[in-house]
Amino acid sequence: MSRTLTALAAATLVTLGVAAPASASASVDAQAPYYCNERGTWAEESWIPVYNVPGTWSAACVLDRGAQSNAVRALQDSLNYCYGQGLAVDGEFGARTEAALREVQKIIGVPADGEYGPQTRKAMRHYPVKTGTSCNRVP
Repeated sequence: MSRTLTALAAATLVTLGVAAPASASASVDAQAPYYCNERGTWAEESWIPVYNVPGTWSAACVLDRGAQSNAVRALQDSLNYCYGQGLAVDGEFGARTEAALREVQKIIGVPADGEYGPQTRKAMRHYPVKTGTSCNRVP
């Protein structure tokens, strides 16, 4: 919860112009892991959860129980399409999404903590932008 509040406060400060956003050209993993709030594409190949406010874009973000956003939809799409989890794509990170993510984390060999973050992002496959193509890993 405190991570969510910290990320929301940072996003608000950037939006209000009180703080400068991280450079969009910075390395994805060099940026602090903010709370994912949107759905974005990686190299026009996969839909992934991203942190996005005007002037800032990062895939180095986190999602956990209680989150509600298009980023959660992107995660749910990947869990369903790439891992056959059968979740409702409702944008709510509840008990079922957490359980599905833990199951996938066990399969991909990362700590099964139920939190989507940079380590899980790199290890799991993501929903493809073009239908009929395979799921992709994102660096």
